[in-house]
Amino acid sequence: MGDTSIIARRLKNGHVQYGWSGNGGYFKNVGNRLLWWYYVIPGPFRIKMPLELIKNRLDEDDYEFDFRDEVEAKVTSFILQDYQKYDSAFADFLKNKGYDAETILGEISEDGLPSSYKLFERYPYVYKYFDDWILIKTNADNTEISEIIVKKRSKKHVETCNW
Repeated sequence: MGDTSIIARRLKNGHVQYGWSGNGGYFKNVGNRLLWWYYVIPGPFRIKMPLELIKNRLDEDDYEFDFRDEVEAKVTSFILQDYQKYDSAFADFLKNKGYDAETILGEISEDGLPSSYKLFERYPYVYKYFDDWILIKTNADNTEISEIIVKKRSKKHVETCNW
């Protein structure tokens, strides 16, 4: 469990201002929220999503951890099962490395949930294929994930606000 989450907002001049949310890694308000735009799951992939999505998916104890696990699992499944539809070079990459997406998915799953940490540890070449930032888009009322945006790693990172 991380102690902080990265949050960010886009300024009128187009720059992105980043901040940190503390409270020992919990989604709680113990003071004024200076930034109320994005929540980022820290981990091998930094998964950026609207903070309202987290707020709308808190559990009965007002914690976000179960939903974070669900999001990470969806992202990892998307990378291994669906991303090839958008980037045929990824399918070739897996084949050239001798990897099979379904086998990887089985090896990195625990209790039916794929783990981005296990992907990172056991298949570093697959992890390194991607930009370490991933963007989550939501439906209009910020209650469901509508799109997962993953980019191939490039020499120069492009801010997620420009994806």
